[in-house]
Amino acid sequence: MRERFRRFVGPCGRLLDVGCGRRSSFDAAHVVGIDPIPSKTYPYEFVVGVGESLPFRDKEFDVAACFTALDHCFDPRAVVSEMCRVAKRVCVGLTVTRVRDFVHTSRLSEEEFLGLVSADDDFRVETVPLNKWSKFYMVEVKCRRVGRTNRLGGDA
Repeated sequence: MRERFRRFVGPCGRLLDVGCGRRSSFDAAHVVGIDPIPSKTYPYEFVVGVGESLPFRDKEFDVAACFTALDHCFDPRAVVSEMCRVAKRVCVGLTVTRVRDFVHTSRLSEEEFLGLVSADDDFRVETVPLNKWSKFYMVEVKCRRVGRTNRLGGDA
């Protein structure tokens, strides 16, 4: 899934890797990773922080991407809103499953995950069935002009 999501994101200049962990899922001209757990092995610039409050300027990045980390956040809607604030484009890859566990803070249902974007947003969705319980979703949202607030709470 990692390689498929990398192709989904495509080439870009400055990329923010939200919830990056110890390794990056992306290749870009300039990658910045952010995660609440410090990492000495992350191969690019690294910032300790959380997705709900990104310490970056508005539209500082070409893309803000999150690969399989959104369901580890306390407030996924706030994370996506912040990603939309700091980037021109947001890409989220997430496994949606009916199985519940204690590791995932915000296990999102299919409806909740897709509800992060509205019909007014310029977005695309790709799905990959994994098994009878799970699908991998890839969503891209283009965060356009400043001023109008979309359902994510960020700039549209």
